[in-house]
Amino acid sequence: MRFERLGLVRFGKFTDHELQFPLPKKGISDVHLVYGPNEAGKSTLFAAMLDLMFGIPDRTAYGFLHDYSAMRIEGRLRHKGDSVDIARIKRRTDDLLGTDGRALTHNPLVEMLGGLDRSGYQAMFSLDETSLEAGGRELINANGDFGRILFSASSGLSDLTSRLKELDAEADTFYRRGGRNHRLRELMDMLETLRQEQEANDVHAANFDRLISNRDASKLAKQLAEEEELAARKKYHSLSRQLDVLSKLEDYRLAKAAVEKLRDLPIPSPDAREKLELIRDAESSLTTRQGEINRRIAVQKDKLSTLEIDTIALSARHQIDAATDLVSRFKTASQDLPKRQRSLDETEAEISALTRKLSDKTYDDVHALFLEAEQISKISVLADKWPVLHERLENAQNEVTSAEVVIQVPPLTEDEHAQLKVALSAARSSNAVARLHQSSRDKQAIEIDLVTALQRLAPWEGNAEALKLLQLPPRDVLEGWKTDLYSLRTEKTNIEDSIDSARSAYALAAANIDLYTNSTMGLDDTSLSDLKISRDTAWQHHKEKLSRETADTFALEMLALDQAINSRLIHSSKLSELEFSKRAAAEQEAKITELQKSLEKCGHKIETINKAILNTADLIGLHPATTPETLIKWTQEREEALAVNMRKVAASARCTEAQLEIDSLVLDLSKVLQMDGNLATLSEAADSRLKESEIARQSLNALNARKNALIRAEENLKTWSTKWTEALGNSWIKRFANTPELVRDALSELRDLEDLVRKRDEMLKRVRDMSEDQENFITQVNKALSHLEATGTKDDPIGDYEYLKTRLDKAREVSEEAKRLQNSLAVESETAATVERELEDHAARKEKLLAALGVSTLADAGRVLDEITEARASSDTVTRLEREILEAAAVDDPTAALELLEKMDSASLQGEMALINSEITALAEETRDRHADVRDAQTALDAIGGDSAAAALQTRRHTVLEEIVEGTKKAIRLRLGALAAKSAMEAFRAEQQSSMLKFASEAFGKITGGAYQGLRTQAGDKGEELIAIAANGASRIEDEQMSAGTRAQLYLALRIAGFHTFADEYLPPPFVADDIFETFDDNRAKEAFRLLGGMGERGQVIYLTHHQHLLDIASDVIPGVNIIML
Repeated sequence: MRFERLGLVRFGKFTDHELQFPLPKKGISDVHLVYGPNEAGKSTLFAAMLDLMFGIPDRTAYGFLHDYSAMRIEGRLRHKGDSVDIARIKRRTDDLLGTDGRALTHNPLVEMLGGLDRSGYQAMFSLDETSLEAGGRELINANGDFGRILFSASSGLSDLTSRLKELDAEADTFYRRGGRNHRLRELMDMLETLRQEQEANDVHAANFDRLISNRDASKLAKQLAEEEELAARKKYHSLSRQLDVLSKLEDYRLAKAAVEKLRDLPIPSPDAREKLELIRDAESSLTTRQGEINRRIAVQKDKLSTLEIDTIALSARHQIDAATDLVSRFKTASQDLPKRQRSLDETEAEISALTRKLSDKTYDDVHALFLEAEQISKISVLADKWPVLHERLENAQNEVTSAEVVIQVPPLTEDEHAQLKVALSAARSSNAVARLHQSSRDKQAIEIDLVTALQRLAPWEGNAEALKLLQLPPRDVLEGWKTDLYSLRTEKTNIEDSIDSARSAYALAAANIDLYTNSTMGLDDTSLSDLKISRDTAWQHHKEKLSRETADTFALEMLALDQAINSRLIHSSKLSELEFSKRAAAEQEAKITELQKSLEKCGHKIETINKAILNTADLIGLHPATTPETLIKWTQEREEALAVNMRKVAASARCTEAQLEIDSLVLDLSKVLQMDGNLATLSEAADSRLKESEIARQSLNALNARKNALIRAEENLKTWSTKWTEALGNSWIKRFANTPELVRDALSELRDLEDLVRKRDEMLKRVRDMSEDQENFITQVNKALSHLEATGTKDDPIGDYEYLKTRLDKAREVSEEAKRLQNSLAVESETAATVERELEDHAARKEKLLAALGVSTLADAGRVLDEITEARASSDTVTRLEREILEAAAVDDPTAALELLEKMDSASLQGEMALINSEITALAEETRDRHADVRDAQTALDAIGGDSAAAALQTRRHTVLEEIVEGTKKAIRLRLGALAAKSAMEAFRAEQQSSMLKFASEAFGKITGGAYQGLRTQAGDKGEELIAIAANGASRIEDEQMSAGTRAQLYLALRIAGFHTFADEYLPPPFVADDIFETFDDNRAKEAFRLLGGMGERGQVIYLTHHQHLLDIASDVIPGVNIIML
């Protein structure tokens, strides 16, 4: 079975969230990594998987977002090639749905999971950090029981040891051989006490009947007395109520008269009182508001009538505002114009002087001297280049003259230089000479080692080639023989010990069967059942006749049953032992048969391996009794001899290679130098020749480079002259053509001239603008004066402007105040109209209320409503008193009740009540006496022990007997259960030890990164112990010698082996691991993932993690792993 899809429709924090687990391609492991940060919902995901398979629990922690009724999980599961779509909802029954939304009548998960329940699945096919640590602790708790360790790892039951101890402890609580303080002893003591009480409580039938009659007569008399007393008390209560009502008749008449007045009053609406209060409040408020508004309107009208607006000044506002915009510029111009004019004259003088300096001609427009920007740029660039080009030409001429006198020796050609340089480089970088000497020495030493190594292989004789041709089993096969022989011999010893133990246990069980069968004859369940039937029949006859004869018969039957039960109880432990011994004998007999088969298989395997060892020993001439260890040692020495021979061959090859390299180097140097000699001499000559050639080559290259530089300098200067003539053209600056420095100076002065002309033009514009501002200001002031028909002053335009501005500002202020008062008056008028409308509405509401109440003033309306309220209260009083009068008179008609009560007299009622009260006192005394008679009769009956006491004793006795029987059965089941579990673990160990130990050994070595070679078992004081072999050969038992982390890794290896063992027989469900590699380093995590990949080849594996680096590790070691981001 595997998950193909999981849909968290509404579960935990998820809504409509889906995860896909695609079927891997052929050859790819079915491993899926689900990654998400902390709190991303990995625990929720695992819970959803469990709830889909086994149902959502009644109390779940994942209903915090969605209501229980809305929770839903969907999934697609694949089993034996078929896919099934299902959904799980939160419901007590019919919670598994099909694709049509209907409850499934057949649960397909039962077959898929092989009957596993939730706890079984979690134990066998899930693993988290907590269960991993618990598994490590179980290795310690097992106390050396290797069978228990294997069973725990395969089943996932990490608390198996503690559970078996609990079973034994629970069985000991009921019965423990040789113990005194246990439940069975307490029950036996209780049974003896009950027997003694039953003997002392003999029932006398005749006296019993008389006492029964007396008790029943007393009960009847008591009942009659109680009824008479109750009737008297009821009569007294009725008179008391009538007397109470008589005192309220006057109140009733007054309330009735007040109710009559209500008929003449109007019927107001329910909210009349509230409306009256609102009208009163509104009348006062509206009148006050109306007076205040009228007063404000009058004040504002008075203010408005006193205002005088200067309309003439306002009509000239455009001219005055225009003058306001210009006044600041008019004042500035008046101050700056003289200074601006003087600066302008000075600038004109500078321009004239500079023009005369640049040109010998006279120009009407100085702009005629200006050159185009492009021409100025070209002339400037060329003028700047002139000194550089002239200096380069002189330097090139001097360098050519110096280089011609340096060259003395001709250089090598390029090919000669390259060949000689390569040959010399190869000679210098080569260590062939040193290698030749070293290889020769190595070869001599290795030849001596080879002779020694071949001698150690005696009695075998031959050379290295013959040794190499020997066909022997591989080293791992020999190691396998060694390991298998050890395991098989250990297994054989264990099986033989187990057979001996089983035979001893069988003999002991058989002896116990014979012993307990003889001592418990007649105490079986059938005999006891017959005695119970006889006792019950005698008891029924006694209850029917209650005679001396039936009592004696019942007593004899009780005595016979008691004796049988007591004998059975006395021998209960023997009966338990008999049943236990029978089951134990059958189990041990079956166990012996299975163990003998296993022993025979083990012997065949040992014989096969010994034959293979003998054949190998014959091949190399060793003794027939050779052990795997001897073969392994001889193989190691053979491998060492072959390795020495390989070293000899390699040394010879190195000598030949070094000599060939030396000869090649000498030939290359001699060919270029045209001389003979050894490698050292030729190398020195080649070095000297290369240095001389390099000096000559560099000098020749320098001369050529300098000649080329001279040619380029001459050409550059010629090109510059052409461009210079073109740049100057026919302009006035041509007269400086022969002196570039003067041209540079003239251009600088020309730039100064341009700046002066720009400055002059700007000053002219500023003077003109100021004059225009003054004229515009005076024009606007004169227009405004003309509009106001006022006369200004020609010499003081500023004074005229200030007069105009002051008059306009005042006119605007008065105009704004008038507008404000008019707006305010409009608002107040609107408010007054609104209040007037509210007064009209108020008057209508007031008139309506007064009309409804039939009055003309609000004061009268309040008085009428008060009268109505009082009358309604009197009506409630009448209703209450009428009810009391009817109850007191015990009639249905109020008129008849009043007539009846009016005929009564208080004194008569009080006298009658006094007589009835005396009667009640006497009847109460009579009732107490009758109660005493009943109590005395029952006491007398209890004193002789009625049938209820006997029945109670019998019930208590049966209860104790039932507890003894049930406790005995439970203790036997516990004992047999623990024995069956231990036997199952022993059988599992015998069947699975070899395969599981081999797989777990390999897995443990990989997980620990080679820190441990593997696992094996050995017999110890506590049983067969699991031994871990460290890399250095040290042995460590699975206890405190290992760290907690290593024990957890060992448990993981055993769990993985258990998974493969399960997969050998069944189709495994998905295996889910929740971040179990948190404490692993990267190397161990890599090997652990590799093992999960192996599990993925047998079934589906889902790993949940919040460590992102594990994704890269898993991807490296598990090709095609499916990574799901949560």
